[in-house]
Amino acid sequence: MVRRREYLYYFFYMAAISLYFLSKEERPLGMELLFTRFPLLKIYLGKTLLILPYFLYFRFVRSFLEMQENYPVLNKWIRWSEYFLLGYMVFDFVFILLTLNRKLQTQVYTFVLLMVFLLAARFIVYMYRRRKTLVSFIISGSLFVATGNILGLIFSYLHSIFTWTWACRIYSCFLNWG
Repeated sequence: MVRRREYLYYFFYMAAISLYFLSKEERPLGMELLFTRFPLLKIYLGKTLLILPYFLYFRFVRSFLEMQENYPVLNKWIRWSEYFLLGYMVFDFVFILLTLNRKLQTQVYTFVLLMVFLLAARFIVYMYRRRKTLVSFIISGSLFVATGNILGLIFSYLHSIFTWTWACRIYSCFLNWG
């Protein structure tokens, strides 16, 4: 049995994405598992379940490419980003718990996701210059994660126009390919 950390990170990445889509699709699919039984979870965890996969993806990439040994400068940079995302998730959870101001939460979240997108774009350019096989896989995945990031922002603002079913299907395709 292969025991590598990155598989665990990738498993939790997929689980976090699945939980997010479960929070959006549970009721339309006629299931009563978690979010229909405890509707406040949808409010309290909505944006947190969108940020957590990015944190786990960064963890996966650092472990998969053995960045601590191979890219020490980039490793420090991504580790700082992970801490930022963890701090933001705590801030976001406490903010929505205390204020329930979803409009302001979405605006702050948009800014944070824009920063994550710019970070991913910079990461892709940096890694593209390395031209190694494993790096190519990560670049491909990062392109899909970055595209999913943009689609997530668009769907957050246009959720009243689109049905969540189609938005989630499109968004999940990009995140799952990453």
